Amino acid sequence: MTRDVAELSDVEIEDALEAGADKARQLLTAGLIDGAALRLHGETVVVATREMLRAETAFHSNANRKRDACLENEADNDERSHS
Repeated sequence: MTRDVAELSDVEIEDALEAGADKARQLLTAGLIDGAALRLHGETVVVATREMLRAETAFHSNANRKRDACLENEADNDERSHS
């Protein structure tokens, strides 16, 4: 992890993320990592197997459904308390 990175141009950000993604692909191919998420100045790149990305998408879909259900319950409770 890196913190407090100086201001970078868009090209520098793109180059840095691409270099990191290239290294992550090498490590993924070698079986040393399952995936990597790289973030720099608000830009994100994810490198992972298709299986991992499908699993992550399914996880987020379920988490989003649960969050939405909680928000609906909170809204219903707020309506009842203001009635």
